[in-house]
This record gives sequence, C-alpha cells and structure tokens, in this order.
Amino acid sequence: MSGNNLQDLFQGQLDYIFFFKGLAFILVVAVCCLFRGYPSQRLPWRWFGLFALLQGLAAWLSLVTLSLGEASSLKTVCSLLQIGSWICLAEFGRSGIARVLNRDSGLWLLALLVMLTGLGGLKGWSGIEQASRYTLGLAGGLWASAALFLAGQRLPSRERGGSLTAGISLSLFSLTIVLFPPLSLASPGSVLNQEFFQRLTGVPLEFFQALLAFGMAAGIYGFLPWRQKGAESQAARQRSRSMFAMLATLSVILGLGSILTLYLGEWAQKNQEKVRGEAHEYATIVVSRLNTEFKRMEDGVTALAETNWLPASLRYQSEDNQERIDALLDRYRSTLDSSVCYIMDKNGKTVASSNRNAPDSFVGKSYGFRPYFKQAINGITGRYFAVGVTSKEPGYYVSRPVKGKGNMGVAVVKVSLKNVTQELQTAGQKGNSLICLADPRGVVFLASQPDMILKSLWPVDEKDRANLKEQYGKDEFPAIFTEKIGDGSKVNYQGRNYLASFAGTIHAGWSVFFFRSVEMVGAYRLTGIAVAALLAILALVILGSNFYFKEHAMASAGRFQAMFDASPEAIGVIDPETLQIMEANRSLASCLGFSQQELRTLNLGKLLNQDSQEISGQLQRIAQEDGAAKMAWQARKKDGSVLDLEVMGSKLEHQGKDQVLIFCREAEALRTPPTAMFQERGQFSQVQEPRAPSLLAGSTFPEATNASRAILPDFEEKSPNENTQDFDHEAKVQIKRIMEALNKVERLRKNSGGLQKL
Repeated sequence: MSGNNLQDLFQGQLDYIFFFKGLAFILVVAVCCLFRGYPSQRLPWRWFGLFALLQGLAAWLSLVTLSLGEASSLKTVCSLLQIGSWICLAEFGRSGIARVLNRDSGLWLLALLVMLTGLGGLKGWSGIEQASRYTLGLAGGLWASAALFLAGQRLPSRERGGSLTAGISLSLFSLTIVLFPPLSLASPGSVLNQEFFQRLTGVPLEFFQALLAFGMAAGIYGFLPWRQKGAESQAARQRSRSMFAMLATLSVILGLGSILTLYLGEWAQKNQEKVRGEAHEYATIVVSRLNTEFKRMEDGVTALAETNWLPASLRYQSEDNQERIDALLDRYRSTLDSSVCYIMDKNGKTVASSNRNAPDSFVGKSYGFRPYFKQAINGITGRYFAVGVTSKEPGYYVSRPVKGKGNMGVAVVKVSLKNVTQELQTAGQKGNSLICLADPRGVVFLASQPDMILKSLWPVDEKDRANLKEQYGKDEFPAIFTEKIGDGSKVNYQGRNYLASFAGTIHAGWSVFFFRSVEMVGAYRLTGIAVAALLAILALVILGSNFYFKEHAMASAGRFQAMFDASPEAIGVIDPETLQIMEANRSLASCLGFSQQELRTLNLGKLLNQDSQEISGQLQRIAQEDGAAKMAWQARKKDGSVLDLEVMGSKLEHQGKDQVLIFCREAEALRTPPTAMFQERGQFSQVQEPRAPSLLAGSTFPEATNASRAILPDFEEKSPNENTQDFDHEAKVQIKRIMEALNKVERLRKNSGGLQKL
C-alpha cells in the first residue's frame, strides 16, 4: 500500500483512532488500580491513574466532536481535560521523586508550573494552551519519567524492564505534546505540527500516542510486587494468564469494532450518496430552472425593447404615448410574472415603470450607475443580481437597448426570485443539505438557508468592498467559512459537517453551491464505536472483577495461611478416605519432629500406632456427621519416640471434598499450664518469628502473637485442672473458628474460578 493510501486509510478511521487512544489510557487506569492492594508502594499511582483517566476522556470527547461536529465549548472542555491530566502527571513526578529519594519536594514547584501556564493567558486562551504544553505537558512528563526511572533502579536488574518501558513511553509522549501541536496552536511559520507528523510517519499522532499508552500500561504492570518476587510461582503465572486474557479480549473487540465501524460507515455512505444524488439531481433541476427562467426573462425584455413603436414614443413624449408605454409595461410584467418592468432614457432616468403608482415607484429615479444600464446602453444584454436601490429588495435585472436612431434608452425587467428561493429551500430540506447561489467573489445572493443570504462563503477582498456596497447596499459581508472553498471541500456550518460541491454555473462566474451533510456517516460510525466501547468496558469490568476476586481470594488465603501456621495449637486437615495429611501447621510439624512439607507427604496410617482401618473409620464417621468428636491417638515422631495425643476432629468441606479438621494437644500438655508447655519446647521463639507471610496476601502480616490472638482470642492461661476440663470446649470453639475461616477462603476460591491450594 502506498503512503498516500495508508494516510487516507488512517484519515478515514480517525474517529476510531481516538476511541483506540482513549481505551489505551483506560487500560493504564486499570493497571494503576492494581496497586491499591499494595500500600507499601513508593510511587503515588493514583496520580498517574488520574492522568490516564483524563487523557482517555479527552480522547473520547475529541471523538464525539469529530463525529458530530465541532463546537467551541467541547473544544474548551477537551483542552481543560488535557491541562488537568498534565497537572496530575506533574504531581506524580513531584511526589514520586520525593518518596523514592526521601527528600522534601514542596508543592511550590508544581505551583510555579501552574503560574507559568497562567502567564500564557496574556495571549488569550490559545496562549494558555500553548504554555501548558511546555510547562505542564513536557516538564510534568519528564518529571514523571524521572520518577519511574529512579523507582526502577531500586528493583533487581532483571526486573527493570518495566520501569524502562514505562519511562521511555512517557518521555516520548511528553515530547510529542510540544513538538507536534495541533495546527491551530503551531507557531507561525513552524513546520512542526500534527499534520507534519502524519506526512513524516504515515500515521496520525493520536495513533502513535495510543501505542505509547499501551507501552505505559505494560511498563507499569512490571512494577507490581508479585511480578518482581514471584514470577515463577503458580499465582504469578495465573495472574499473567489473566492479564493476557484481558489484552487478547480487548484486541479481539478492537478488531471486530473496527470492522463493524467501517461497515456501518460504508453503509451510511452509500445510503447518503443515494440521498445526496437525489438532492443533487433536484439542485441541478433548480439550476436548469434558473437558466430557463433567466432565458425567458431575456427573451421577454428583448421583445419589449424591440416593440416597433417604442422608439418613436420615447422620442415624441406625449400623454398618449406615455399611456401606451405604461400599458405595454403592465402587459409584459403580467406576462413575464416579473416584479417590475421599466424604461430608462439614454441618461439612465426612469421615464416609465409598471410600479408607477406604488410608494416605491421607479419613475423619475436615475439608475445610470447600474452595470445593467451601462451594458445595455452600449448595445449588449445586461445581467445583474443586486439589491434594489429604491425597493431594497434583491432581484435579477435583465436589460436590452431600445434602438431607434441610435440607442434611445434601455428596457429593464426585474425578477424578485422569491419562487426560486422557495425551490432552493425545498431542495435543501429534501436532501438535508444546503444550496446557495453565490457571485464570483463568494457573496451569497440566494440560499436554502435564509441566514446565509448576503454573507460571503469565504473572506471578501478589501478591493471588492466598494463594488459590493454599490451592488448589495451594505459594507460588511461576514465570512461563513475561513477560506475559499472548492469542489470536495469539507466544511463546518453551525456545528454540522458538510462536503461542498458545485451544482452548476449560471453565468459570469455565478455558481450554485451544494453542501451535503456528512453527519449521518459520522453518526453511524459512532454507533459502531459505541458498540465496541460497550463491549470493551464490559470486558474490563468482567475480567477485571474476576481478577480482583482472585486477588482478594489469594490475599485472604495468604492471610489465613499465615494465621494457620502461626497458631500455637497443632492443627491439621486429613482426607478420611486416603488418610493423607492435606494440611499441617508448624505447631503440628514441630510437635511430631517433621517439616510441614514432609507431613504433607505422609499417610496418617503410617504415622500412628493404631490400626489404619480403625483410624479411617473414626474419620469417616466424623466426615459423615456434623459436630466434633474426641479421639485419642498415639503418634510416632520422626526420631522414633511415641507421643500420646488428645485429638478433636470435625467435618470440613475443603477443596471440594469432605475432609476432617483435627485440633491436637499432647496428653501431658493438658496437665501443664500452656505458658510453661511452650517455654519447655521453645515454641514461643517459633511463634514470635513466623515464616514470612505469603506474597499473595498483598500486605505485611502482623506479628505472630497478634495472629495467634486473632485465631484464639479467648485463649488464656489456666490451671492444669481447668486446662484438662476445658480442652473439649476450647477445641470445639477453635475448630469452629478455623472452619469458618477455611470456608470463607473456600468460597472465595470457588467464586474466583479456582485458586491454588492452600
């Protein structure tokens, strides 16, 4: 595909590119929201998320403006969103660097940038827009990029790719803000603007900025703590798969949305072309009608001027001759259905007129300065569109010389063109279009839109103003469009988009312009974009919610695992069918002299001195009944010694199966105060220095003593007799609490689609 064809393709899809850009920044917002569960993060991601959100809204507002027509209020709101986003970006850079370097970076720096932006107001709003691109867009962007780079330096070398990607993408984005401004904000004589970027690269600047936004999202994703510390873990792989699924879904939606938008746009274009063709055909009929009408008037005024007795009557003026001339003019006015028919002498003075009895009678008035008189007195047909000097009514003047011995005078027919104006309005309404008749200098004389009349299609040259005042009776002709239009020009009128074309030319450069509305195409394309946006937002909500529930479940699982391990009581989960130890906390492992991992590989039948069938029967009875049951077990420790255990067991649905939760104490511990028991074993040192909490918890786990109290809040040191008497009660209470916690995690696991095992 050639460069021009590529540019045409992107230009035709510019509305969808704005949608693509907005969605890319919304994705950045979604990634920034993932940091909410990690309060230990140094960088203030909420400010970066606000920056991305405002950028996304600005892009989508530009899309609406492009599709439905430009409006100054929408453009102002869009500019305010841009400036607001750059302020958030600068604040991210300021507070981010302050946190990373542990230095005080006051708000006065940000206030200084805002003040410098305000100084641009000396040149109006456009000055503020221009200044903000340098003081906030560039400075704030580079400030934020520095914060990303510095934060990345504190990561392991193999984990710095994210900070580099995000920093470079943001730096390039900031540079595009100042190097390639919109054409309306570019400095006079500067070649660097958005159009230059598209000519240079073949793609619109908005498309390039959307790609940079995706780069920011990918880079920021690498800052997530679990990406840095658990890249090889099952949880990290699961998160990566979830993120890949989200990106893949968005890519499919973007592709299908582009196809749908293109299809709807082409369908609307074909439908509009049909309507436009009908309206254009009607406009051509109007042009033909005008030419026919003008030709009829020319034939009529020629017949009037060539009346054989008229020269003599003009030469020998008398009352009878005057009556004959008046009757002749009345007859021709009625026959031609014209506004006025009149005769001027060779000096331009009106000697007879069909409106002689009207208050605005032409009789006695001199119109020798009119071009149509000068043309006719010189022997040629005069044609002239003008506003009447006396009547103040616009009309079409046709004149012919009255010949005798030389040119005796001039016969004139004036046509009001009211019927023609009505036909233009009908044609415009039928095709949802604008039709107007304009002179060679662009002044509109007739139009389907009344407020276009006697305005200019493009700015009028100063040298033409004197002639225009004589012709139309006014000095000012406000320009409807900013520059001269041609066939195929795209214009905006009263907030609506039109495509200009010529419907035909009358004579002497007078042309009929036809403006067809292109809003229907934009509206249909906007429908396709809206469908894609709805699907994308639904995908983000559904997949994002699923991702959030998984994160929440894993965090809860991690917190429970830490509490489970930190409990001073020996706790385990047993499969009653296979007698496999599914879970065992550190207290149980320490009590038996094994590691937790070793216990999870052991069968309970090999660990206890009892018969395996007896144990299995006990556990299956517990699994089939609700409530708790007490058991006495004799276990073999790793060193071969034997340990008597008092065990309280209860049914537990865990990982989709009926299992048994056991709560164990050594038989002799029931006669020993708990504090002395753990001091003898050295258990307190283990409880006070628990294993590092799971990274999936998403936050720092409190000290083990607090965790123990969270699980066993009513546990108090009691006398040996009280300990023996209350063991059953305490075990039942603690089993109930642990089961509730496990069930909660299990529900979260099921809701999130299945997590890794505890």
